[in-house]
Amino acid sequence: MIFALSSATGGAETPGSRIGLIKCEAWLANPASARDGENWIHGFWDGLVQGLGYVNRVGQIPYSDAMLDDVRKTCKDRPSSTLAESAFLTFERMRQGAFTPLTEK
Repeated sequence: MIFALSSATGGAETPGSRIGLIKCEAWLANPASARDGENWIHGFWDGLVQGLGYVNRVGQIPYSDAMLDDVRKTCKDRPSSTLAESAFLTFERMRQGAFTPLTEK
């Protein structure tokens, strides 16, 4: 039953749903996909915020522009990593205080 449910939802992918899996090198090289990547990153971070229990902070990540710049820098430093890996590293830096830590639950 689980297989049937997971295969049924597999067809529900949107073109941008897999953007986190692209390599940083490809993301940085294609200015047309930059905005799609940024939108994906914001959604990814919101999912992490909600999953960590900061429900009141969904959609309210402070300094997101600086964080996006950090993702770009990470991607430049590690072009073979995925967009998701770079976005996660930036999120972890934020949690450790590099930007504004999430302290309220």
